Amino acid sequence: MFKFSIAVKPNVQDGDKLYSLIKNYFLAKGNQYSEENPDIVFCVGGDGTLLNAIKNNFGKKASYMMINAGTLGFFREYDLDQMDQFFTEFDYDKLQYETHNFLEISDIYGNKAYACNEFIWASPISTLDLNIFVNHKYFMTVKGSGICIATAFGSTGYNHSLGGSLLVGNSGKVLSLIAPIRNKAIHPLINSLVLLDEDELTIEMRNHVPCYISADMRQLPNLKGVKFNIKSSKETFSLAHSTVFDNYTRIRRSFVD
Repeated sequence: MFKFSIAVKPNVQDGDKLYSLIKNYFLAKGNQYSEENPDIVFCVGGDGTLLNAIKNNFGKKASYMMINAGTLGFFREYDLDQMDQFFTEFDYDKLQYETHNFLEISDIYGNKAYACNEFIWASPISTLDLNIFVNHKYFMTVKGSGICIATAFGSTGYNHSLGGSLLVGNSGKVLSLIAPIRNKAIHPLINSLVLLDEDELTIEMRNHVPCYISADMRQLPNLKGVKFNIKSSKETFSLAHSTVFDNYTRIRRSFVD
């Protein structure tokens, strides 16, 4: 038996009915509902619902399974019209797990934040002047609208929209530039850079202009200063799968089919 909770996207059609359907089904099987310490969280909504559930349960040893009620549902295990299949196939003792590391961002004052998908430092109105270090060695200077560092998990999100590489698996990071300036005086990398999982990045601002710092599209007001270190965290989260997981199938059905 296992403990579970349910996260439903606000305003999703028949959300209350879906919540009750899933909850009553698993309670009838002798399982326990627990929002405080779930073994698995069933996410009914889109990728944003999944991300919110992961962040809201940070530090817990829960896994996550998504039933898509959103637009794309990149990380979906089932769609709403597959609820019968979901109940038929689900066997907690036979689940397979896909584990990912959070991205850890820290400032020089010891403040930290975590991202599932990506860390963004950007300005929509001013040019940022940034020094980038890899493993504490100077790598390049960037002038432009900003920078995005994505996890393998998040490489198919905003990073993909920037033209960044898609990472298959659960390791590595992608560094992509946002509208970089490139001329004969300034010539940073234009293509995305794929870094090893163990590589650490340091970003240092050289000018003082209005900008925002965010993780998974949420601003990070707790981070201070003009210098940040980014690395793969020891903290992890896992997606649960009822059937054999295939990363290439996930990419194909979302971007190719």
